[in-house]
Amino acid sequence: MAFINKQDSNGVKGLLAKGELGYDDYSAGGDTGRIYVGNGTTNIALAKKSEVDSIAGGFSKTASGTLLNGDTVIVNSDGTVSTISQETVNVNLDVGDGDFFNNGSTTYIDSTMLNDTEIVVVFSDNNEGQFGKIVKGTINGNSIAFGAENTFSTSPVEYISVEAIGNNTVFIGYSNNDNGYAGTLIGATFNEDAVIFSNPSVFNDSETLHISISALSDSTGIICFQDTVESGNGTVIVGSLVGNTIVYGEKYIFNAGLTSFIHSVVVKDGKILMSYVKDISSYQGAARLAFVSGSALTFGPEALFNIDQTSIPDLIMINETTFIIGYQDVDNTYSGKYIIGTISSSNISFGISSTFNSGYTAYISLELITENKVIITYLDGGNSNFGTSRLLTYDNGSVTIGAEYVFNSENSSHIHATVIGDFKYAVSFRDGGNSNFGSTVVVQETYDYLNSNLTTENFIGFNTATVSDGEQALIKKVGSIVSNLSGLTPAKKYYVQEDGSLNTTPDKTESYAGLAISSTELLVKG
Repeated sequence: MAFINKQDSNGVKGLLAKGELGYDDYSAGGDTGRIYVGNGTTNIALAKKSEVDSIAGGFSKTASGTLLNGDTVIVNSDGTVSTISQETVNVNLDVGDGDFFNNGSTTYIDSTMLNDTEIVVVFSDNNEGQFGKIVKGTINGNSIAFGAENTFSTSPVEYISVEAIGNNTVFIGYSNNDNGYAGTLIGATFNEDAVIFSNPSVFNDSETLHISISALSDSTGIICFQDTVESGNGTVIVGSLVGNTIVYGEKYIFNAGLTSFIHSVVVKDGKILMSYVKDISSYQGAARLAFVSGSALTFGPEALFNIDQTSIPDLIMINETTFIIGYQDVDNTYSGKYIIGTISSSNISFGISSTFNSGYTAYISLELITENKVIITYLDGGNSNFGTSRLLTYDNGSVTIGAEYVFNSENSSHIHATVIGDFKYAVSFRDGGNSNFGSTVVVQETYDYLNSNLTTENFIGFNTATVSDGEQALIKKVGSIVSNLSGLTPAKKYYVQEDGSLNTTPDKTESYAGLAISSTELLVKG
């Protein structure tokens, strides 16, 4: 027998058929709603609706929107219930008005957000002795305008890395060519348009390449680099800005042997994740965790993400336990690939790699532009070396990849993306179509995808009768049997799909519905 609401607050709207159940919403003396059964001539009151609901393995909730008999149902944040559904979110790509941050040949570009509306770009100015330069840009909507350049090194520089460490201050790490390529760090503090530099400080007094900096606090950063003289070892050191001076801790080796293309990100306080290419013979892609306590470091075990020849990896955290690495697979036609990594305590494990660009791919940069969504920017060798981006959407261990979008229809190299806000990022690059000038564009992206209201937690059961918006819906809950279904295979587990249907395999959002006990009956979450 179905529970059918044919009543109002004044009692039964009409006569129930013989054997048909119904209820009203009348409240008196703490007795909220009663269940009735029809005998063909009258409606007989049985008990409080709440008592019968409990016996029947169901409960009543106010419907938000129309619910049909047999609909899979979620509970909303306001306590109402709705049918599971999907809606289409539209896609648009808006590349704003860019600006040149350097009107000359530009290399070794890196960038970081200083605050919500200001970006800092560092680079080597090939038109002026490869001097190290820094410039601040102001973002207004989808436009950007840069101020004057400032020089942080009057020596040629390479392998530049910049990271904001708070209080309008950034750390800049670089290889100083006039000092035997020594690894050097300098702080730059912005006071409106003026820049105050700390004293440059050497953190490694021999040839230093592949530098990457991550912020640990408002005055401290961790510097990862290749120590070329010491067998090319992958090395890390903690540096802190004290007044106008940088103070270092001890150097630690995280990979013994040739280590290149190092990138580091903060997992959470005191926990750093590094990706790199290791060994001179195989050039495999690897990752490792570093744990920082003061200036002391310890390391987790190394994990390989690609056993074949690997180049130019970059990485980004999705949450505290999940990350994505993008890289060039040299042994597979220099194609662009990505792979999901998982952190458990000090250990790292990887899934199976996938391809985001089948042609030659270089200058890969990843940024998290909103929850679970990563933008990957790169030079697309299969499309005239144009600057290109794709969206990777992470969901419960899998990734959906969006269409390719071109942000610069010219040869684009030395690419680096920096997130500004949700679905909004700045891309800085060497613009081959404009005399290799340094350029930055602001990109605002929204994407056409089906968005479901189902989550891993909000499915509560099945609706048992058609009700309209605002009416009471009786929901079959955990442990009850739903008998108004069809096409089920007995003894099979069924999962709710993102469109509200049932299937024996989970959808992207995994939500268990129950066990089929016949072709028409399901034990809810049984």
